[in-house]
Amino acid sequence: ALARMEGLTLQHYDEGLRWAGHLRALVERLGDPTHEAEYHSVLGFMHGRAGQYEEALAEHQRALRLFQEIHGDQGPEVGRARTSVGGALIALGDHERAQAHLEQGLAELRQALGEKHPLVGTRLNTLGHLQRVRGDYDAAQASLERALEIERLVYGHEHPRVATSMSSLAIALRSLGRLDEAEEVLRESLEILEATTAPDDLGPSYPRTQLAFVLIETGRADEAVEPARLAWEKRRGTTLYPLVAESAFAYAKALVE
Repeated sequence: ALARMEGLTLQHYDEGLRWAGHLRALVERLGDPTHEAEYHSVLGFMHGRAGQYEEALAEHQRALRLFQEIHGDQGPEVGRARTSVGGALIALGDHERAQAHLEQGLAELRQALGEKHPLVGTRLNTLGHLQRVRGDYDAAQASLERALEIERLVYGHEHPRVATSMSSLAIALRSLGRLDEAEEVLRESLEILEATTAPDDLGPSYPRTQLAFVLIETGRADEAVEPARLAWEKRRGTTLYPLVAESAFAYAKALVE
């Protein structure tokens, strides 16, 4: 529990991984397969958040194997673990295998939990992101709109999770060339995150970076400088190197154009 709190809730991933290392022997002594599977699942998320994607994949695969040994090849635990493997594969660029894991895991989650469960919304968001990256923009929009619908139903309209899903939808709209709609959604997302997250939270950096790109693409690079700068300054001290690079590129592009 301490490893999860330190690593995920407080975003101190290195410290969380240190505590997780201390917990490994305890988990092994307990000899409970469910505890062991959950341990590897949490460890996988912490490795992923720390930018250690190979390690994240290995831990999520261990968790999936353990859950399958306990529950067979179905149920919410298996679906959750399978989609987590898919998320790790996205980070490693293995998009074909990632989509297969996500789609199968989502089917398992829907069957076990129902269409409107928050975990279904979260994983639909991940699938929509992958569909966009693979160039299937219409499918991405459909997945992301459904994810947003579920999360608004579960959390209300003024929640950080909802705002993050809005940002993901805005990126799909941007890919479809619907820049005015993308800007409107990003500004609303940013407003929610600024009102509901702590000053040092990384969440607002996501819509800020994407808003900067939209502003540049609509001929307003001067307006893009400030959101890009704020996003880059917030991300640059982290180990999330692809996100740091994304914000740095947006900032540099806004300054040059």
